[in-house]
Amino acid sequence: MRAIVPLLLAAAFAAPATAAGADAKAPPRLYEIPKALLTDGFLAAHPDIYYRMRGVERDKAKNFASAFKQYSHAAWFGDKPSQARLGEMYWNGEGTQADRVRGFLWMALAAERGQREFSLLKLYYWQHLDAAEQARARELEQGMLAEFGDKAAKHRLGTVMRREQRKTTGSMLGYNAAMGPLFMSNGLDPELYYAEVFWNPEEYLEFRDRVFERQYEGRVDVGQPEQLPDTP
Repeated sequence: MRAIVPLLLAAAFAAPATAAGADAKAPPRLYEIPKALLTDGFLAAHPDIYYRMRGVERDKAKNFASAFKQYSHAAWFGDKPSQARLGEMYWNGEGTQADRVRGFLWMALAAERGQREFSLLKLYYWQHLDAAEQARARELEQGMLAEFGDKAAKHRLGTVMRREQRKTTGSMLGYNAAMGPLFMSNGLDPELYYAEVFWNPEEYLEFRDRVFERQYEGRVDVGQPEQLPDTP
């Protein structure tokens, strides 16, 4: 099976920030984090994006061992595309020793929120595990979910977001005695920078899912469906 996740990751920051033809009088509907927001301060508060971007860079350079490390950091904070790429790397032995069970488990984590692309890959991987590998996957599944699943990762990400937001609030803003904060020292609109969709973990992860579904629908090629073997 050809590698597909790097293609998804590489395109992740190339999408337009707003919908085409949006009402000019209405607030823009975001379909990706505007590139102007990807400042050092913003990335410090969003390590899922920061480490995934570093992983993509190393992937493009075919430095798979380094890419594997960066994706591992992003996966720790619940980045689903990075978790999927780790699954693919374990499956193919890129940047790490091949381990098809770990490959399946990481892809299963990537599919935790139901993205069709990752769910299809999870199914494909499961179908190609032998009985012993499937048994090992069942043994390890709950431990992986407890450590890297959404419940744990969302808490970690929220902790970082709140810490970094406290650092930037006020210190980066201009001030008018009558009107309050007006602008950020780097020229960014504070209403956009501090929008709930970027700083509330629940809203942020839902937003990232919508972005993924819109950008990558129909890009996965996993071959012909196969009948699942009967399992006890």
